[in-house]
Amino acid sequence: MVDGKVVVVTGAASGLGQAAAVAFAREGASLALADIDTAGLVETADRIGGALTIEADVTEAAEVDAMVAAVVDRYGRLDCAFNNA
Repeated sequence: MVDGKVVVVTGAASGLGQAAAVAFAREGASLALADIDTAGLVETADRIGGALTIEADVTEAAEVDAMVAAVVDRYGRLDCAFNNA
């Protein structure tokens, strides 16, 4: 269902967000991981074999805009968002 799709996961540094990122990766998605916890993002990216990591506070509109721009810049599109944060 998400094979070949570009997915951004917010709150991806731990817990449900990290579990969602692992599941999306297992299903073949290209991932962008966002959180305010940079170390946790790196851990999640390492766990799934790599992903775009973005330090972002989703309560700040400008940071959300920058996050989306980074995803589109890297992958050319954004197909799905798992908004966990």
